[in-house]
Amino acid sequence: MKTIKLNIHGIIKIKIVNPSGGILEDINMPYSYFRVEEEMCPDIEIRIGGFSEDTEGCSAVDHKYFVKKDYIYFRDTAGPLSWRAQLCGLEEGRYRLDVSYGFVNRMIMPNNLYPDQILYNFILYPLLEQCFLRKGYLFLHAGAVADGERGIIFAGRGSSYKTSIIMDLVRNGFYSLGDGWVIVKGDQLYSFPTCVSFFDYRKRFMPEENLSLYDRFRVIKFLTKKTPSNRDWIKDRARLKKLVITYREDRDKVEIEEITNKTEVADILLANNRLEWKANYPYGGDTRRFLDAYEYVYPESPASSCEDTFRQGILNSIENAHIYKARIPLKWQRGTADTIGKIIKGE
Repeated sequence: MKTIKLNIHGIIKIKIVNPSGGILEDINMPYSYFRVEEEMCPDIEIRIGGFSEDTEGCSAVDHKYFVKKDYIYFRDTAGPLSWRAQLCGLEEGRYRLDVSYGFVNRMIMPNNLYPDQILYNFILYPLLEQCFLRKGYLFLHAGAVADGERGIIFAGRGSSYKTSIIMDLVRNGFYSLGDGWVIVKGDQLYSFPTCVSFFDYRKRFMPEENLSLYDRFRVIKFLTKKTPSNRDWIKDRARLKKLVITYREDRDKVEIEEITNKTEVADILLANNRLEWKANYPYGGDTRRFLDAYEYVYPESPASSCEDTFRQGILNSIENAHIYKARIPLKWQRGTADTIGKIIKGE
């Protein structure tokens, strides 16, 4: 039985048993950057396939979340996709997750090209946020680059051009720490690159992140070749020096202003994470609801969302950082990243 083992900077270890096959392997296994062969005692152990749930003694929440101490079982859907899952170990923080996909999922395009995206997008991302937080780390919905040892975070909602900016900066000598998520503890940034080959394609062939119809066909051909990507543009750690929050607006040119109210910034970053669980493109839906259901039944559990802890962690991390708000035109313009790059370098 195939097993995938992941070691995320020695902070969290994940073991996935019986992963699904997918034509687009890089997207089906987006955390492949952290893949290892070493033996491990995983923080999160995942088994994909059939299982028998144990709902005896459970409290039912919203008719689909079945909760008892240290356990939750649920069925869920997103558009035409469906799955069921059970999660144990919420109290001790060493998780055991079983996931079974709906039979028709394999017949639905494009899910049949990367079936395990259900696991990652709808279950594992919010679970990682909780797991990191219990270990004293923040898992932020943001991208980041490094200029030498100096780290710069780019936070913003989907389609606010975080990835386009990072693509341009990497092409101009910066290192990437990831374009969707970054791990933070104090002023230390840890990389979280996902779908490395997909980012590499866009960095090499596209002026900005949005795929044209031509690119959609071309990227599938690029990814199915399974040619290992050059990863010398990725850096694993940096020290946080600057934070840029990106917004798209109906305007003619980029406008950048410095933000001094760091409590406001902490609230923005917390809201950014919360919104990400509710967005989950292309199907939508709140991906964190299974954890919220557990917190509803056991509000004092260490598995609770701990928003105050999250907010205080952000304040500690950005205490000495320079923070900016970048207002970016709706249509991507050449030179946008250059303008932001000058601010980053202090020019």
